[in-house]
Amino acid sequence: MTTKLQNYIQLAGQTAAQVTKNPQNWVGFLNTVSNVYRYTFPDQLMIHSQRPKATACAEFDLWTRRMNRHIRRGSKGIGLVTVRNGYPKIRYVFDIGDTELKRNSASLFQWRYKQEYRGIVTKALEEQFGVSGEKGLVYQLEMIAVNMANGYWENFHKDIMYECEGSFLEGLEEPEVSVEFRLTAAASISYVLLARCGFQPEKYLKSKDFQYIPDFNTQRIIKVLGAAVSEYSEQILRTIAVTIYNYEHQILVQKPDEAKTDTIKEDVTKEPDTAESVQEDAAKEPDIVEATNTENSIHKNPEAEPVSQESQPANYQVGDTVYLEDTAYEITKIDMYDVQLRDPSQRYPIFRVESKDRLNDMLQHDSRNAKQSTTDTEEPVFTETEVVQDTSDVQEVSVPVPCNFTITDERLGEGGPKTKFQMNIKAIRTLKQIESEGRTATFDEQQILSKYVGWGGVPDAFEPDKEGWKKEYQELKDILTPEEYTSAKASVLNAHYTSPVVIKAMYQAVGSMGFTSGNILEPACGVGNFFGLL
Repeated sequence: MTTKLQNYIQLAGQTAAQVTKNPQNWVGFLNTVSNVYRYTFPDQLMIHSQRPKATACAEFDLWTRRMNRHIRRGSKGIGLVTVRNGYPKIRYVFDIGDTELKRNSASLFQWRYKQEYRGIVTKALEEQFGVSGEKGLVYQLEMIAVNMANGYWENFHKDIMYECEGSFLEGLEEPEVSVEFRLTAAASISYVLLARCGFQPEKYLKSKDFQYIPDFNTQRIIKVLGAAVSEYSEQILRTIAVTIYNYEHQILVQKPDEAKTDTIKEDVTKEPDTAESVQEDAAKEPDIVEATNTENSIHKNPEAEPVSQESQPANYQVGDTVYLEDTAYEITKIDMYDVQLRDPSQRYPIFRVESKDRLNDMLQHDSRNAKQSTTDTEEPVFTETEVVQDTSDVQEVSVPVPCNFTITDERLGEGGPKTKFQMNIKAIRTLKQIESEGRTATFDEQQILSKYVGWGGVPDAFEPDKEGWKKEYQELKDILTPEEYTSAKASVLNAHYTSPVVIKAMYQAVGSMGFTSGNILEPACGVGNFFGLL
């Protein structure tokens, strides 16, 4: 029986495959991205699969404590899968439509592009991204998107080509992949920007602009494209949001009497292309709201005495290195209530966002963060006011602990001999690293290990004179000890894996015979696919 976590992981994979099935599905996903652009690509997939019209999402504590709002009784949270120390955990966020105002609820800042903002927005974008706005905002946004897509390809084209394995892009030459990737990424970023700014993107972009999206048909290549679109869209929209907020804030400062009576009100019924940004008010004292820890539904919202949740700011700044969960992160941005971090070891520029309160607590768990100990420091410059994902309620551990791994990749083991060879080599390198460090595998490492398919399908790798395989032969000799090499070569005749499709069919057959649980004897476990698909 699958767990709730496994169901969510499977949902993420299914959604990724579905959104790239055709241009129409991809455009629908981009509409969701335009509303929740502050979230990462994996989170955007999960939000799209469960609440495609969500406009402003935040976690329970943020809505109830900082914004002083009620979560409506019976509301269902949107499940997101967060990886901590290599292991996935579920956390829930709620759309603003799940909330309701209380008497002392914090005000909301809703940014929506208006024609009066054209001058200040185009100027800010030109300063930030080097593209002139004299031809209009739409043209400027499209040119910025093109530059972003081209820059991403130039920086990561070798990695992108590697991730094409197993997809419809695999058989193409690098120039052809370059064209498909850059055109698709540029069109996707443009669509998100135009949709969020209230333009009608279908006037400027057609289905043919997304004609290559079906070629991105594996989770590996989808993740690369999605990360590029999500990250660059957020950078551009952040610039626009900050510019508009500062402009409106200056008007309120100049007209204090009007500001007292002219409050900013929310509109939870508006269309997704006018999704709001939420201004957090940390000075508000929140009501206590009770919810279950294991379910994603809200049962009751009793009011109680307010409590203070403030903590002292830590002494860190942009460019500093901090250590979270035994991993080094570089601080890339500090906003009013959250901090953006990047793991320099990651192949792609994947960012992580933590609330300041959460980050302060996490910094105490590693002695290397001593120089960022809490002290009285100057208040950081206020640059952003939107709600962003705020990771919390996840148990922290410093070393991965053993846990059962469930295979969710429906295409496990697919690909030609060279692809299978590389999967085997990557798994061996990973295993040797784990063993040398004397620890268990993280979740990401388990994913790599699960792709090992044995040597039955790649006998050519053991032939030193085989045309086209000399490089692979030498690589195999270098990575394995003589004993390991002899054992691997001897397994060529009898080492074969069973695909997930066949295994699931066998389990279904056994289930139809009445067997639903109990002990299972596997005298020839092999690479473990039968156990991994239980």
